[in-house]
Amino acid sequence: MTISEGKPQIMKLQLHRFGRLRNLLLSFACLLVVFPGIGFAQDSFVVSDMRVVGLQRISEGTVFNYLPINIGDTVDQVRIQESIRALYNQALFDDIEIRRDGETLVIVVKERPSIESFTIDGNKDIKTEDLMDSLRNVGLARGKTFDRSVLDNVQQFLTEQYYDRGKYAVEVKADVTDRPNNTVGIKIDVKEGDRAKIRQVNIIGNVGRPGQIIMHDRTSFLEAVSLAGGVGEWANTKKIYIIREINGKRKKISVDYKNILLGNEEDIWILPGDIIVVP
Repeated sequence: MTISEGKPQIMKLQLHRFGRLRNLLLSFACLLVVFPGIGFAQDSFVVSDMRVVGLQRISEGTVFNYLPINIGDTVDQVRIQESIRALYNQALFDDIEIRRDGETLVIVVKERPSIESFTIDGNKDIKTEDLMDSLRNVGLARGKTFDRSVLDNVQQFLTEQYYDRGKYAVEVKADVTDRPNNTVGIKIDVKEGDRAKIRQVNIIGNVGRPGQIIMHDRTSFLEAVSLAGGVGEWANTKKIYIIREINGKRKKISVDYKNILLGNEEDIWILPGDIIVVP
């Protein structure tokens, strides 16, 4: 896995949903498809009617708009799996089940909660209105559908924003409170901490001058390697990695030295406490 820190502009926030989790949910959902009285994997039927069960805020028309099945269509197991995937892709539901009731297709859903309130406290270096505008663009705002994966990414994003400002002791915590009518309240609490003046990292292995590096300015991976005298003649540049503490746990981050050197990949910003290992 390669991790690189993005540019520190608030308005250019780009967050990616966790595809792995969604694929797992899709696979699980497909196992929940129920067709009483028949082996649907072998049989098919013509849909004479459709109805949706479990809706609270979302209209039935919205579901039908995203559903790739119409009255009069012949459906089988493949079409059902495609339909479940299409509905999950809209990020509106936590659970989807499709059943057959005679010649009627029944779509049973559990809606994701909507965000009833959203506040940020404790931020001083970054203006609240700038944060709110940026987070609104990724769906984290009052009235939007709540997606936990987006909130997790936002916490990491905010942490990196403060790292860029030299505040490495920052703590970003999110509290989600269940509210009536399938809604949630979100509160993000930021403890900025003091701005660090000196950064220390260690670089070990096959470099000119292994040991501790003291950096007074923001430093990239290539700059850190250069400060350590560059990679050695017999260094295995394909297996260089960084050991970094993230949320209290040490993570191993692979570094593609050659591609970064050639400009094919963005350089990685080094954080205080990082250990660069050059085999």
